[in-house]
Amino acid sequence: MWDGAYKLIYASNQVIQAIPDNAPAADLQLKGENLYLRALMHFSLVRIFGLPYAQNPAQNLGVPS
Repeated sequence: MWDGAYKLIYASNQVIQAIPDNAPAADLQLKGENLYLRALMHFSLVRIFGLPYAQNPAQNLGVPS
């Protein structure tokens, strides 16, 4: 799960960086979908691997972004 999620995050970042904000509507749709996928993967990683910070602040640092 960890490797697959970060591969998808990397691929999404590549698409997001390649599409400017003044692109045609179809390209902006693709950019928006990749923003969603990136956020979904970060959320999934935190749900699976993240522990509450309050339990042990020295070790429960969350998921790197």
